Amino acid sequence: MENKRISEKESLEIITDMLQQSKQNMEVGQGNQFLIYGYSALVLSIVVFCVVHLTGNAIWSALWFLMFAPSIVLKLSSRHTRPSVVTYIDRAIANTWSVTGSLFLLTIAVMTGLAFLIGSCNFALMLPLSLIYASIGTSITGVILRFRPLILLPFLAFAIALYMLMALTAGQPTQHSWHLLFGAAFLFMMILPGHILNSKSARAC
Repeated sequence: MENKRISEKESLEIITDMLQQSKQNMEVGQGNQFLIYGYSALVLSIVVFCVVHLTGNAIWSALWFLMFAPSIVLKLSSRHTRPSVVTYIDRAIANTWSVTGSLFLLTIAVMTGLAFLIGSCNFALMLPLSLIYASIGTSITGVILRFRPLILLPFLAFAIALYMLMALTAGQPTQHSWHLLFGAAFLFMMILPGHILNSKSARAC
C-alpha cells in the first residue's frame, strides 16, 4: 500500500486539532482539572492553617493527605465520562502526571520508612517537595499544550518551594503561614491558568 504524504500545512492542522482536543478533554463540567486541584488546595490550606493555628498542634497538618481525594473522585467519574477521542498529547499529559503522582507516593513512603528507621523525620519537607513536583508537572503540561500561562505561572510556586527549603536548611522553624503560602502557590500555579484555559476554550467554541 502506498503511503500518503501530507503537506506541512496539513501536519500543522493535525497538531492544532490535537492540541485543541486535548484542552477540551481536560475540562470537567464548567471547569478543568487544574481548577479542581487548585481550589481543593486553596480551601484545604485555609482549613489546615486555621486548625493548626488554633490548636497549636502540627499533627493536624496530616489533613493535607486529603489532597489525594480529588484524584480519586476524578478517576471514578472519568469511568463514565471518558473523552470520545484520546490523542497522543492526552497520553503524554497523563504519563507526565503519573510520574508526578509516583513521586508524591515515593516521597511519602521514603519519609515514613525513615521515620521508623531513625526515629524521626521532618514531614514539613512535604510542603516544598510537593510544590516542586506539582510545578514541574504543570509546566511540562503547559509545554505540551503550548499554553504559556501553564508554563510560566508555576515558576512562582517553584520559588515559594525554594524559600521553604532554604528556611528549613537554615534551621528556621516551620511557620503556620506556610500552609497559606502553599494555597497561594496553587492559586498562581493552577487556578489562574485554569481560568485562562477555560476562557480561551469558551472563545474557541
